[in-house]
Amino acid sequence: MAYPNHNEAQARTAFQAHVEAIFFNAIRGAHQDYQSGYSPQQRLIHSKRTRATILYDHARARLDVGLAGVSGVHVLTYRGLTMVILDDQFLIKIPKKLSRRFLSRTYPTEQTLAFMTHTSQESFPFLHNRTSVIVGYLSNDIDAEAVEIWATCPDGSGRNHWKFQLQPAAGHGVGTIGPSTSLPPSPFSDADANEQGG
Repeated sequence: MAYPNHNEAQARTAFQAHVEAIFFNAIRGAHQDYQSGYSPQQRLIHSKRTRATILYDHARARLDVGLAGVSGVHVLTYRGLTMVILDDQFLIKIPKKLSRRFLSRTYPTEQTLAFMTHTSQESFPFLHNRTSVIVGYLSNDIDAEAVEIWATCPDGSGRNHWKFQLQPAAGHGVGTIGPSTSLPPSPFSDADANEQGG
């Protein structure tokens, strides 16, 4: 098991100021773009891969616009992968579709293994003293407003150290973070991470 450089309390503090501007604007906004830009008939013919690619591209475009000039946060694109560096402490993959066990589908490339184990490699030199976090979503594929957004910290063995839900703002306030949901050691297998595409 790989251990992160920062704990859940530190992550919650860092994420709090950016819940609405980064995560809801990018992820929920991408779902809204998808539903308004494609008819129900068109959405029916999209494969899971096509849908995930469209959502990813829209979220990335929204990040580029929404984070322009925001202090302490910047977008990094490396070999086609878009990540967010938050307060120089967290390296965030966004967005990823999560399984019902809050795991993202991953392929065991050198880059992926470095990210999931919180370790910098020559081929992925971005994790010095940073913690890897996946910000992903659970959705019913019908209602963009029903999308749940979660921050999860992988442990490198197909499980999570911790997770917490990012919740939308009420009115014109700022978004919030849900109650602590730190995870004890789990019997989930590595195969659980491959339950759903994204």
